[in-house]
Formats: sequence, C-alpha cells, structure tokens
Amino acid sequence: VHAAKRNVIVFFHGGGWVIEGSDVQLQQLTSWVREGFTVYSVNYPLSPEHRFPIAIVSFLKALRTLKEKHGVESVHIVGESAGANIAA
Repeated sequence: VHAAKRNVIVFFHGGGWVIEGSDVQLQQLTSWVREGFTVYSVNYPLSPEHRFPIAIVSFLKALRTLKEKHGVESVHIVGESAGANIAA
C-alpha cells in the first residue's frame, strides 16, 4: 500500500452544525500535511437548511468515495466540535 493511502485524515469542521467551513482550520490541516498525511476536509451540509442525518450521510459518502475512487482502505477520522460528533 502506498504511504499516502495509509496516512489519510478525513476532517470534519466545527461550527455548531450551522456555521463555518473547513477553510477556517487551514492552519491545523496544513500542519498535518507537513507531517506526511493526506488530508481530506469535508464540508457537510449545514443546519437549519439541511436536517439530521444529512451530515452523517455526507460523512459516509465521503468515505465511500475515498475507497471506491482513490483506493483508500484506512483513515484517521478527526473532527472539531460538531465535526467531532460526526467523527465519533
């Protein structure tokens, strides 16, 4: 397995389910890249326009896409605040 496929982080941003995108955490994401990880940051649909469980569905779709289109078999799932709820 190629090293990039073993060191993958899937990141979900915080924001109380209603605000913020992953671009806000650019500094943290960049530090993981510098450590050798490939980072995928998922901008999930926000409330109140999108109701539960759409953020979880987006998470599952992101994982499926990584596996089917990029051959990624294993990931580190990381989230901050509301994103940590998705990651859990």
